[in-house]
Amino acid sequence: MKTKQPENDEIKEYYDCRYISACEASWRIFSNEVNYRSPSVMRLPFHLPGQQTVCFGPDEDINQVLNKPSVNSSMFLAWMQRNQDPNDHVARTLTYVQFPRFYVWKLDKRIWVPRIKGKTIGRIHSVSPSTGEAYYLRILLNKVKGPTSFDDIKTVNGRVYDTFRDACYALGLLDDDSEYIEAIKEANISGSADSQSIIVVSGLSIPDEQLKNYVLCEIEKFLTRNNSSLRRFLSMPYPDTSSLDNFRCRLINEELAYDRTELQNVYQGQFMETMEEYFLFTVMAGPIVLNVASSGIASLLLEGGRTAHSRFHIPLNLNEDSVCHIKPDDDVAKLLQQTKLVIWDEAPMVHKHAFEALDRTMHDIFNISNPSRSDVLFGGKVIVFGGDFRQILPVVPNGGRQEIVNASLCSSLSVE
Repeated sequence: MKTKQPENDEIKEYYDCRYISACEASWRIFSNEVNYRSPSVMRLPFHLPGQQTVCFGPDEDINQVLNKPSVNSSMFLAWMQRNQDPNDHVARTLTYVQFPRFYVWKLDKRIWVPRIKGKTIGRIHSVSPSTGEAYYLRILLNKVKGPTSFDDIKTVNGRVYDTFRDACYALGLLDDDSEYIEAIKEANISGSADSQSIIVVSGLSIPDEQLKNYVLCEIEKFLTRNNSSLRRFLSMPYPDTSSLDNFRCRLINEELAYDRTELQNVYQGQFMETMEEYFLFTVMAGPIVLNVASSGIASLLLEGGRTAHSRFHIPLNLNEDSVCHIKPDDDVAKLLQQTKLVIWDEAPMVHKHAFEALDRTMHDIFNISNPSRSDVLFGGKVIVFGGDFRQILPVVPNGGRQEIVNASLCSSLSVE
């Protein structure tokens, strides 16, 4: 005998929402701290010679801007200036990373002064190896102590080298792969949640060759985004892209078998967020899939995600006759023709006119040569809408419940 599921009391859920008391509101109004970090971490910027950041307003006089102390000073330059003090014997014994432990940066005076109390850890800004000289400068800043100028940083055994890269080689820092190994370790510590959860199936046995090929494909993908390729590195193998699809299919099949029990719970109305994450992971491993979201924050959670308005050129001011600004022969139209699936997250928060505009545009792009398919929604492309209707609905100025429901996704003629 099946037990009756309790009804959802939306009014009670509304009253059980998070409540901000008067004392907490006052605390935030006066901008008091709401969290602490011990010990504090200080990010240390650096730059190449003559490339320090200068901030000024649009109405400031150019002569006043050039005479500002900030033009010829920065946290990085002030560190080298502090090392020039002949009476300070501590500064010359420290690297840039060690400096905040013994000195405090005074922003108003733009100088470093000796620390009296407290403890701070310094961390230098990360840079990509593709940046060239900036990357090699960062390597030297972790090794060189007490330089008074840029020439001191690239001086080895009394010789001033022409570039920071040459100085790294002279110090033996690039003779092996130790620096690259350290960069990989650093990326592992600061990796995003997405990069930590590519393969999540417990007990899945993957041959080393397939796993190696998958990793090489991921590396090639990142290098391609930065206008580079594994083919530039003769000592590195190049991935076999033909076998990657088989690997992905196997991974998806294992995932399906592993999560079957959990999916049964999903269909019973439980673990809705798990179902959405599982589904997105599964379908994104296939051919060309466009991941879009209604808000910018939600789009950052999707791999290669963008806002729907940006991806499909949806007008900001919508009406019942709106169309997207996509021509049948431009690059966006060609991308849509190759797309197998579109995933639209947080769809309930967008006005129905946005979906109808996309439906109208995709019909014009795909069915212009086949008028008999005029009744096919979205030009025959598969679109998956995700989101929770209990979170955010379309905003209708001065609209009541009826107007909001009428503007929602469920009321659109383009969605079945």
